Amino acid sequence: MQEAPLLVPSVIGEPAFVTYSWVAMAFLLGVSILVRSSIKVIPQGVQNIVEAMAEMLLNLAESNIGHMGKHFFPLISTLGMYIMVCNFLGLIPGFEAPTSNINTTEIYCCPAADDAYVFY
Repeated sequence: MQEAPLLVPSVIGEPAFVTYSWVAMAFLLGVSILVRSSIKVIPQGVQNIVEAMAEMLLNLAESNIGHMGKHFFPLISTLGMYIMVCNFLGLIPGFEAPTSNINTTEIYCCPAADDAYVFY
């Protein structure tokens, strides 16, 4: 049984999980630029979705961490949204989830572990 061909080709010979990690970064960067360019007091469309996600992650951080939740919010929200997009990429036929590789998940724990040791 052969593997399905990758929808996004390798640029310089890197593994597929690195290529799809770049796709996830490009998607998040594009969404953030889109939201930033059309920011309004009363959110509409994509801004509404991003604000709801950010509010959910802030409440999660504050309910689990307490008063330090706002301090850790940028790290938690960045990792949370990035991992979510990476996992959703794996649901698209022909794409590979970058988080399916142990090297990717290991590198996500490094900044979280560093912050835990520094601020605990």
